[in-house]
Formats: sequence, C-alpha cells, structure tokens
Amino acid sequence: MTQKPTNEAPIPHKNGILRFVDIDKDTTENKRAEEALGKSEALLRTVINTIPDLVWLKDPDGVYLSCNTKFERFFGAKQSDIVGKTDYNFVDKGLADFFREKVSWLWPPACPALMKKRLSSKQKNKVSY
Repeated sequence: MTQKPTNEAPIPHKNGILRFVDIDKDTTENKRAEEALGKSEALLRTVINTIPDLVWLKDPDGVYLSCNTKFERFFGAKQSDIVGKTDYNFVDKGLADFFREKVSWLWPPACPALMKKRLSSKQKNKVSY
C-alpha cells in the first residue's frame, strides 16, 4: 500500500518548528481485494445453492453457521432463521442426538462427510440425508 504526503504545514513549537504531515493512504488494493472476496463469496454461495443435496456447516458445538437452499426447504426455515441454532431447534431430541453422535468424530474438521438417513421433511417429502 502506498502512502503519500498530501499536506505539509509548519507548526511553531517552544523547541523549534515541528512539521505536520497529513498522509492519505491509497486504498485501491484494499478495495480490489474486497471486490474479489465479494465475487468469490457470491460464486461459492451459487455453487452451494445449486448442489442438489442438503449442505450445511456447523461449528464444533453443533451450531449452524451456514446452509444451502435445499436445506432451508427441508427445515422449512430461511438460513437467517437456521444460523445460530442447533438440530434440537428443528427435529425431535432422538434425531438430534443421532445427528450429534454421527458427526462428533468430524472435529477437528478433516474432510466433508456424507450422511444418509431417510427423513421426512415438514413438507412431507422424503429426503435422503
């Protein structure tokens, strides 16, 4: 990042003259990086949302961090209503315990996992999970 002085002004001081320099930062690189990150995030979101399977991301405590539109339809809730919650907010305790037990070996995350279990969504559709 380049810094260049834009204004210089002498300031009288009891020990002589101090020089005040106002520096503007060139934020072009930061803006480009932010734009590239935004495009990359949008591309990733598009890919995740077009995957025909349920896709979700949880933290080590089982709290949802993200999900795709197929997952939203399955739970009958928008991502904004899913993020920050756990399976216990959406399915009965037995099923939530099952999910928790089956994915506990994934921490720390080493690779994606595929879990298959036949479930019925709130819309009464059969879904492989």
